[in-house]
Amino acid sequence: MGNWGGKVRRQLTVREWLALLCAATTVVSACRKPNDDHVASNRRATLNVGAAQLTPDSPIAGLRQLSQLLALEGLARAGDDGRMQPWLAESWTSPDDGRSVVVKLKPGVKFQDGEPFDAGTAARLLPDTLRSFMGSLAGEVVSITPVNPTTVAIQFRQRSPFLIEALEATIRKPGPAMIGTGPFMIEGNSTTDLRANHSYYLGAPAIERITVSNHASVRTAWAEMLRNRLDMLWEVGSDALDSMKNSSSISLFTYTRHYQHVIAFNTQSAALRSPEIRRG
Repeated sequence: MGNWGGKVRRQLTVREWLALLCAATTVVSACRKPNDDHVASNRRATLNVGAAQLTPDSPIAGLRQLSQLLALEGLARAGDDGRMQPWLAESWTSPDDGRSVVVKLKPGVKFQDGEPFDAGTAARLLPDTLRSFMGSLAGEVVSITPVNPTTVAIQFRQRSPFLIEALEATIRKPGPAMIGTGPFMIEGNSTTDLRANHSYYLGAPAIERITVSNHASVRTAWAEMLRNRLDMLWEVGSDALDSMKNSSSISLFTYTRHYQHVIAFNTQSAALRSPEIRRG
């Protein structure tokens, strides 16, 4: 994620935001083109987002998932090639023949309530975070220990191919309010209103607020954007492309999200013990 600060026009800011919000195999996103009366101000811009048929109650999908994409971050995230890339972590090493990972945290990261995110905090929050993310596999974690203020060590019972993948778990403070380290803060228990995190470690967002309106259908949301009431539509299916691409009042951006399917072999099984069989 790049720096969110700087003087940018609404179309550029929306484009950066869309890159974060892609959430389907092929997603078409539509954004209203800016004009002289609708250029984002440097610090007071509001982005009005329209979505269609998103559930407001599910904790892992729908409107809550959309909000979490901007409010929460993990130590690592998967890149386009499926390999883990640093996020809140600056780097990591895996000594002890793969039975542990030592994570160096990025400096200057704070939660949205101002509390620093340091190694002590990470060690305190990660046990519950990993249990929620990994399920029964979290029982393989022996200890999570701060080495110094910017370094935390995670020890596993045995060598695990999922060690680094566990770092993808998103970090949030306990309690009813969703408080993370991301560029936007969720307003109370709302699933539709977010405001800028001015203390974000990569720079304050150029967008001050994001409001999300949920519509009964893509057609309804599309009509609202044509009436100049929305700045963008989120997660528009590719089947809607033909009806939108000829409009002169919007810009379309398409994104492909890469999915991966993981197959884990039990190397203790006699049938799968041979490396030649697993490579085949």
